Amino acid sequence: MPAISQLATLKESVSSLVSHPVGLWLAVLTVLDLVAAFVGLVGSWIANGSRGVASFFGIVLRGFADLVLIAPRRVFAIATLTTRESIRRKVLWIGAVFLILFMFAGWFMGGSDDPSPAKNYISFVLTMIRWMLLPVAVLLSCWGLPADIRDRSLHTVVTKPVRRSEVVLGRIAGYVAVITGVLLVVATVGYFWVKRVVPERSQRQLIARVPQYANELGMLSSLGTNKDAEGHDFTGRNVGDVSDYRRFIEGATKERIIWKFNQVTPEALTPENELRLEYAFEAFRSYKGEIDSEIGFSAVAVNPTTNLRVPLGTFPVDEFSAEVVHDLAVYDEQGNKKEEKTENLIQIPTSITYTAENNEAKTVDLFKDLIDNGSLTVEIGCLDASQYLGANPRDLFIRLPDHSFASAYWRAIFVMWLLLFLIITIGTTCSCFLKGPVSTLATFGLLILGSFLKASLTERLGKYYQNGEVLGGGSIEAFYRIIHQMNESTPLDDSMTKRVIEGLDAGVYEMLFIAQFIIPDISTFDGGAFAANGFEVSWYGCLLPSLLITLGFFIPAYIIGYFGLQIRELEAK
Repeated sequence: MPAISQLATLKESVSSLVSHPVGLWLAVLTVLDLVAAFVGLVGSWIANGSRGVASFFGIVLRGFADLVLIAPRRVFAIATLTTRESIRRKVLWIGAVFLILFMFAGWFMGGSDDPSPAKNYISFVLTMIRWMLLPVAVLLSCWGLPADIRDRSLHTVVTKPVRRSEVVLGRIAGYVAVITGVLLVVATVGYFWVKRVVPERSQRQLIARVPQYANELGMLSSLGTNKDAEGHDFTGRNVGDVSDYRRFIEGATKERIIWKFNQVTPEALTPENELRLEYAFEAFRSYKGEIDSEIGFSAVAVNPTTNLRVPLGTFPVDEFSAEVVHDLAVYDEQGNKKEEKTENLIQIPTSITYTAENNEAKTVDLFKDLIDNGSLTVEIGCLDASQYLGANPRDLFIRLPDHSFASAYWRAIFVMWLLLFLIITIGTTCSCFLKGPVSTLATFGLLILGSFLKASLTERLGKYYQNGEVLGGGSIEAFYRIIHQMNESTPLDDSMTKRVIEGLDAGVYEMLFIAQFIIPDISTFDGGAFAANGFEVSWYGCLLPSLLITLGFFIPAYIIGYFGLQIRELEAK
């Protein structure tokens, strides 16, 4: 069983590398360098024999010096020329198109009775900026160098004492400067447009909430333990949802969902000296009940060391709204205030007075009595019999003091700038050894793969490494099933054909394992989802991964671009 043994070896290497992302990046970079060096050496030997081998090593040795010894003045000069060239190509007209779209934005927005207009406006602006500037970045970076080679204008540069690594860096810097200027203009216009068009009653939706999520999530069954009646770990119930995003507990029972927050400090308190817990639970009704009355739940703070249990109150599940941030005031058609509406918050004061089991009023201190070594434990239970309460680990979080909307918006713009930087880097690299149309297709291909297929590829590989197989098999097995009209759940007969197919699929998966690191994860660069939903753009969840992906692709792309331009025939084709 060679395929199984190879899979086991691959699993061990994957587990060791994934625990160290830098080591994984270095390993992939080393493998790609070795493959490129081998192909280049063999190609040079086939083309020119021993002289080709000598020339190959000469290019490599010269490359080490050119990649490191960079003159900033020459890079700046090339970047300046690139910027002027891009402006001559009227790339700044994108700003005029952007303003025209703003004039007719009302066609795409919701009505005046929309309970959450801010989300729509923010999503519209950030999505429009993203998908207007990405094609511009691709076309600028992919067609610049090929056009210069065709017009022979690059010859006036490479004949001067300019390293080709400086040409690559200057081109990237110039395109980034142009796209940065356009991005700042349209982002500034978009920011003030959002601030202006959001109704006054909904201005409070323009916030940046800062969540502190739980470090642990547990569930108690009706037995009062984390085991069910059969002795298995109790993980809640599935009420029929295909995604199984939330697990449910039954109402009016001992079933509980438990969140544990670590490192809770006084800095988490609001100016009113309260600790805010925000929730976004889901209700599932097994019967209609009182449809005008929302299903309720209880919240209890627990100190597991002292067994102190302090009820925090009962609260309604906001099952009739998909939004978390609401207006405090609700108005009728004439604009008169009808009622007050609050957010989904559990507000815990630092001094809590509650009624004990013996009907005695007691007062406890939040940090001295309830928070145990910096950890706060909260239990949630459903109150309504035969109804169900569903929750995800992130459906309850400590809401730290809010940041301004400007903070979330400009962080989202910075993440978008990193994406544009990445696309320009890839496009410029491709243009160093490919013609304009081909480099455009290659860059757009990576963009589309990273946006829509990267996540599914990673998920499928993860299942393969974890289980040794996936439902329906790999590409070879899927093709075999199509020919023989077999569904994906029907097992293959234990025969030589099955073993050959599994061996071939194992090889395909090993190649896909390496190939997945060539595809950037574009879904990471989605800071707009945070800003539109009223959250601060997370440093560890969005900013830092986006920055690392950009740097991780820039370094090998810079090296590939230099050698591609070094060996390219600079003649018009």
